[in-house]
Amino acid sequence: MVLQVHIEILDRNDSPPKFPKKESTIQVSENAAVGQVITTLQAIDADSNGSISYSLLDGDDGKFHVEPTTGQVRILESLDREETEKYVLKIRASDGAQYSEATLIVEVQIANIFASYLILIIDIIS
Repeated sequence: MVLQVHIEILDRNDSPPKFPKKESTIQVSENAAVGQVITTLQAIDADSNGSISYSLLDGDDGKFHVEPTTGQVRILESLDREETEKYVLKIRASDGAQYSEATLIVEVQIANIFASYLILIIDIIS
């Protein structure tokens, strides 16, 4: 008598997702539209048996949102460089059992520096 046995070896969730860098910096114009995607987070999980979920932990002051399934970072409120020059966002990637964290620095760029100088010059001349 011959008995056939099928053995399937599953990958154990023993590795957390990892970001390529622990800290990244992006520049965003202060006139970027509300709702605009400014970057997409991407972590890699060495385990083959899970999906990655993204979240924003700190530093956004209500100005940004991270889409949990895609990692897209969107602007929720208008940015103003005179108010805040940069945001230091603490982000997390989780596979449901383990996680890793990274920092995303968002530098707010002046939309039209020449318009600011022109107004200043007119004010000085007046």
